[in-house]
Amino acid sequence: LTHKGVNNYLKINEVNFSKLKTKWIYSSALVGQSLKTLQKLLIKINTNFAFNPSSYIVKQGIDKLKPILIRTKILIFNKEEARLLTRKTSLKDIFEVLSDLGITIIVITAGKEGAYVFYNKKQYFIKAGNVKVVDTTGAGDSFASAFIASIIKNKNIEEALKIAIINAESVIQKIGAKQGILTWRQALARLRQDKRKVLLI
Repeated sequence: LTHKGVNNYLKINEVNFSKLKTKWIYSSALVGQSLKTLQKLLIKINTNFAFNPSSYIVKQGIDKLKPILIRTKILIFNKEEARLLTRKTSLKDIFEVLSDLGITIIVITAGKEGAYVFYNKKQYFIKAGNVKVVDTTGAGDSFASAFIASIIKNKNIEEALKIAIINAESVIQKIGAKQGILTWRQALARLRQDKRKVLLI
């Protein structure tokens, strides 16, 4: 159980713009007043934005989230959330709707199936590894953070996708959301050892 307290009540006048010097902003489960503040923030500053919305955010629909989505460079969520947001069922239709909004990189995770990326009119897929799953808590967060970190560190789509799934697989083999998270050095070491292919489909 969690209680986020004031996390849901961030106001735009509480953001110190003089200290907000960054090339990237990453947001996940902001709701309420904080989600409205995020929208205002993205209008005021010109920076790369990565978005990992939760199911209770995407249920609001594309029209309500459009001011945020049109400023999103990387969108990451799972297949169920993608269907909820777009009201589409096929990946082809989902990617088409989202890319029409101008989102550069769209990432959809699919649990034990693997993960998909749509970028530059190409669709990529990586198969999930055969690992012993102990606890899936934190799988999505560890995937998303590793993918975004990889892109920030100038890795290509294939490398970012592999690092992301490697990090997620490390986490789900431990109990809890934080156990198993890899350092950048550990992730690169496992990347070199991982023989999986990222497929263009």
